[in-house]
Amino acid sequence: MNRLVLFLLILPILWVNCGIRSVVIEDTTDVILFTRPSIRSHALDFDIWGYSLRTDKEYPLATDAQYWEESPQWIDGSRFIYFASMPGRMMDYGGKIVMYNLQTGKRRIIYKTSATAFSEITSFHSKKDHILVNEDWAFSEIDPTGKKNEIVSTLYLGVRHITHPRVSPDGKWLVFAGVDTLKSKRLPKYDRPISDSLDDIYLYNLETKELRQLTNTDACDRDPEWFPTGDKIIFSSNRDGNFELYTMDLNGKNLQRITYTPDIDETEPTVAPDGQRLAFTEEREEGYPFYIWVMNIDGTARKRIIVNGFAPAWCPKKE
Repeated sequence: MNRLVLFLLILPILWVNCGIRSVVIEDTTDVILFTRPSIRSHALDFDIWGYSLRTDKEYPLATDAQYWEESPQWIDGSRFIYFASMPGRMMDYGGKIVMYNLQTGKRRIIYKTSATAFSEITSFHSKKDHILVNEDWAFSEIDPTGKKNEIVSTLYLGVRHITHPRVSPDGKWLVFAGVDTLKSKRLPKYDRPISDSLDDIYLYNLETKELRQLTNTDACDRDPEWFPTGDKIIFSSNRDGNFELYTMDLNGKNLQRITYTPDIDETEPTVAPDGQRLAFTEEREEGYPFYIWVMNIDGTARKRIIVNGFAPAWCPKKE
């Protein structure tokens, strides 16, 4: 069951106040961004929040009732974040990417699209004035410092249903989940549960244009994320039954499973800048609510930090 269906089933449960807020976070060390669902005027909504592990405090960062705000990503170390902002009604047009300054609370639109929605955004770490937009299974490199909607280049990689693109710390590699052409023919044409997908993990070299398929199973491998060292990837997979967390090297080898919870799905991992801790989303079969947990890489010191949140993104700022 996908998230949209789950939240539609629990409409009477959730409620938050409407409004657009400007919040300043002066110290972003150990701050985790996440998406929070809510119900406003009987309509589903998604907002961007931040959470500080140091102060145990939550920050509402983007809470526009007219838009679904999702996919928060850090850029420029710890001062700026980008997030996708999509029309709150499915058939409305006008998706956009917004840049938010956490030190001043100011925001500005840096890219607009005529599509009803686009799925993910990420940034080039080696080109801090460029971002990467994932839209309609293609990646477009955007220059937000130039003219509005200026597309520098577009990459068509021949992989369908692309999700969760992330650029390596050195800016040379792009990791993402997707379904190859042959596998996509085995999937239903319409919406399906994520657990029934056939996603694999891919690695693309932004300099040499080399595309590597790191996994190839009849399971769903999803949510790839980099370790700060750039030599290892963590991801979620249901290859052993339910969704658990795994790590592997950049050649797809040295696969290691790091969680063992058959009654809980662990998804959307994000690694702390020290490389020793991670945060992830807990999804249960009954759906609501989603939780965000932190733990050590070895599975110890597991602690729930957020109720009603998903898609964590750990600030790359080091101690």
